[in-house]
Amino acid sequence: RGLHLAGAMYPGQTEFFAERCGVKSQMMILATNAAHLDPYHSAVRVGLATVHIPLDKVEDVRRDGLIYSIDVPVKKDGTYTFRTALRDQAAKRLGSSSQIIDVPNLNKSKLLMSGLMISGIDSNGNILPTESGDRAFSSVVSPSIAAIRRFKRNSIVAYTYTLYNAKPDTASNLPKLTVQTNLYYDGKMFSEGQPQPADIGKQPDLNRINDFGYLKLNSEIPKGDYVLQIIIKDLTTNQITSQWVDFEIVE
Repeated sequence: RGLHLAGAMYPGQTEFFAERCGVKSQMMILATNAAHLDPYHSAVRVGLATVHIPLDKVEDVRRDGLIYSIDVPVKKDGTYTFRTALRDQAAKRLGSSSQIIDVPNLNKSKLLMSGLMISGIDSNGNILPTESGDRAFSSVVSPSIAAIRRFKRNSIVAYTYTLYNAKPDTASNLPKLTVQTNLYYDGKMFSEGQPQPADIGKQPDLNRINDFGYLKLNSEIPKGDYVLQIIIKDLTTNQITSQWVDFEIVE
């Protein structure tokens, strides 16, 4: 209210400073080096984010939710716990979620695979974007985006990943890889794929191979919770790496 009385029509001070600094997304950060207080705990970084929703968009947010995205720089490899907490000030309710994130050392020669991203596609076969704008908060364009992963039967979903440190074959000077796709339903194997030669196409950097695939969800597949697992094997070094991602089929 003070900003508005002064003639600065911003939702809050964070948006005011963001415009003055010329940035598209912004966040208030609270930081402490907990090691000074307790040698058994590491540093803590907490980001505070608020969003102001126009009245004509409130019903859309209640129905579809809201997407929040931010880039968090990580300088050291290791295992991290990423936690997000949300407070509805009007309803006086709190919600939180956390995820363990493993950040590997890419300078080592170990075969590594990034996290899987799975999303619906548009009529042209392009992956649906998670964000509908250039701000940290954005509206939900579809429940089949990577942030929600809720799909319908008779649809096609795409998955993408990056493979690191694959070794070239001495004869072809290209990596020789196989890809295996497994699908789990309700904690049990639903469809077990067979290793297939990977067609990586032309890659600008063979140390970082970007690959993708498609998954057809037919009309007979049961509704419920699923897990997609991708297993990559380097035939040159016999190293194996894998990742998984969960999703839901709703109808």
